[in-house]
Amino acid sequence: MIRRLLLVAVIHLLFFICFPRTGPLGPVYGWASWLLWSCFIILARAPLEVLASGFAGKTLLAACVAFTLAATMPQTDKLSPLAKLRAKKFPAVSDMKEGLGNFGIKRPKDLEGIISRQLEAGKAVWQRLF
Repeated sequence: MIRRLLLVAVIHLLFFICFPRTGPLGPVYGWASWLLWSCFIILARAPLEVLASGFAGKTLLAACVAFTLAATMPQTDKLSPLAKLRAKKFPAVSDMKEGLGNFGIKRPKDLEGIISRQLEAGKAVWQRLF
């Protein structure tokens, strides 16, 4: 159960780093969403263990959390992250810098090349899928 809660927290953090322009209610949305997913995991523990345990259950949970975040996360430009991804507007390095800055993390310069390569790989995978 702890691993599932951490998985949900990591997915939330990744979305808030990749799509940082959430407006004034973004942090409220993030905490409320994480709290609702955590309550769901705690209250539905037994059915989750029976229906989908192990890797399949965690993968299904991650997909559900990522989809709901992508579809409902508020943005200042009124486009959800899902709409941006459908329009092939992927997060840029500047977006990630801003997202990390929102959490108070100053990113070292040597990581810029690594992040750029990861973004390019992610774009290639996304374009193959869709």
